[in-house]
Amino acid sequence: MKALLDATVAYVHDPANGLDPSVGVTNGFASQTPFPSGADAPPGLTALSKHPYVQLKSFPSNYEPGYTRPVDALGRNDIEPKEPPPFTPRFIPSFEALMPEYMLTANATETMIRDLAPFTTEVYGFPHGREVGPQGEPPVQKWITEYNLGVPKSLAPSLSPADAAHFHAKALLRSLVAMVSKGVSREYFYAAADGQYSLVDSEFFAALEAHPGTYPGDQLGGEILTGFHNMLARFEGPGPSGGARQLKLLSIAQEGEHAQFIGDGTAAHPSLYDRDMLGVFPYQTSPTRFVVPVYVMTTDLLTLYEPGAPSSDVNRFDLPEETFKITLGNLPETSEPPDVTAYDPLRDQSTPARLLSREGGQATFEIAATDYPRLLSIDYTGK
Repeated sequence: MKALLDATVAYVHDPANGLDPSVGVTNGFASQTPFPSGADAPPGLTALSKHPYVQLKSFPSNYEPGYTRPVDALGRNDIEPKEPPPFTPRFIPSFEALMPEYMLTANATETMIRDLAPFTTEVYGFPHGREVGPQGEPPVQKWITEYNLGVPKSLAPSLSPADAAHFHAKALLRSLVAMVSKGVSREYFYAAADGQYSLVDSEFFAALEAHPGTYPGDQLGGEILTGFHNMLARFEGPGPSGGARQLKLLSIAQEGEHAQFIGDGTAAHPSLYDRDMLGVFPYQTSPTRFVVPVYVMTTDLLTLYEPGAPSSDVNRFDLPEETFKITLGNLPETSEPPDVTAYDPLRDQSTPARLLSREGGQATFEIAATDYPRLLSIDYTGK
């Protein structure tokens, strides 16, 4: 593998082969293993590839006792005194894990966070982190070169094609927002061809079969591509002038006590409330405008929240709106408050959001969130 990688990088960067200097090379051998390190990459390698596929996991049944000592929420050993390995923690929460951010969590040892973190750690003597690269070379980027979240086979018969498309739309919006925010430079989604993983609606392919010489039209692309288009359009702009302003998430308050799983009532094993799982990912689209995707990072995207709703209603799987107050810091200090709006890219409509207070570069916003990104826009244009 090393010989193939070295030879490929050398070929691509050899001017005699006539390739554009901007062509990058990613290590596809790193796609499904956590061990390759940027420090061991050949000079000239652009990125490490990742394919972070994870299927439905049920806890506690899918927990595998191991030789790593479990810790509780207070950072203490969570095993019985003198317990021999393999270790089983005193408390394992009950929940289903079907989420695109799974490899950004610590539910699995093979977390992508090691290669995305702004600090360096070691795995078997090799450094991993955002700034790691070959000696004397720039850091190696991280690319997701294939990804989709599959519908579990056990649940597929109960879902309509519209249900499946809605599931994929939410999963891919969440993945793109979270992965890029955490440091992934590129993300490529699977697949364009017709089938269970297709991002393109089956009506598009049916129209193509019926009229092979005619492009079916963007309107037949379906909810997934329409949602992508709606979301990405909100990020259009020149970007910041110079370096991006790094906003700070100072606090989150939740209206209500809805949780992803229930603890045992102790500080060592608390409930995981939705406020603990609220994703807040600021992006700067212009010198005066910020777009902040906000959503509850629910552990199971196929939770049926409204079982009484008709089967034709794909939104019965959506987390009912919850109100959160988020406080951001390092915002521009202007004489007039910013304009604040929120937008739902899947429903293509405005959603509740408002500015509650501001002082200096700090402001508190109220927003209604669900289990996929809604876009909080903070606009200082003309202020």
